[in-house]
Amino acid sequence: MTGAGFAFTEAVGFAAPIDDPVLLDAQTAFTFGNGPSYLSPMMDVRAFNSFAIKAEATGGTMLVTDLWAMEINFYADNSGAAAANVFADQFLMYPSGFANGGFLRWTDQMHGSWMQIAVFDPLSVGRTLNLAYRVYGSYRPMSNAYLRASNNGQLYSTARVLGAGANDGGAPCQLGHGLAQATMLSGAGGGATMDIRIGGSTVTENRYQLVAGAANVRVTQQFILTKQQPFVLITNNGGAVSTIRSSIYLQVQPY
Repeated sequence: MTGAGFAFTEAVGFAAPIDDPVLLDAQTAFTFGNGPSYLSPMMDVRAFNSFAIKAEATGGTMLVTDLWAMEINFYADNSGAAAANVFADQFLMYPSGFANGGFLRWTDQMHGSWMQIAVFDPLSVGRTLNLAYRVYGSYRPMSNAYLRASNNGQLYSTARVLGAGANDGGAPCQLGHGLAQATMLSGAGGGATMDIRIGGSTVTENRYQLVAGAANVRVTQQFILTKQQPFVLITNNGGAVSTIRSSIYLQVQPY
């Protein structure tokens, strides 16, 4: 007696899921700062599982130490009322065009039925920037949000040659979010300090600090990056010229 086999025939075909992102809103050269801030239309996102956004602010009169902000709000209905605001994200960034200039590449789940985006000058410095951004609705489901300002996870890397007692004036670190690690190697001239300031270049309260007390000493520190782009200042504390090397690495992606 021979065995009988059973053949399964698929009665209904199953197509592979196709994602065809839909452009929801875009700006290419909107100037904000001295004039009105930008507020997007109220966007109906009920058809989408997630979104993708890229934004940057260039030109204008803002300084490297000024900040610009983007706020992403979700609402349960299209009223825009505070009572219907069910979710919000806010990012603080430095102007693009400088070293590690701030831009946002962010993908996340939809968190409500309606979405609205605001861009503004959070410190009210009164200087201008030109906004360029695009936001897409996507049918792709997501389990985590992704922030990808750096393609390789390294947010900051310098080798500063500084005279005794001098600092480098500071520069932004690329935007990151979550657990990070900073490392600094002092030079032959003596000790050094690495200040990582959050929320502005002159605020000293909200910061992390690495201090090497002698020449040719490496120090490392783990810390948490918020959705505020850090500003990094390197200082030579020694009595002679030093080459001070420092880096910041994002340790978790997605967070």
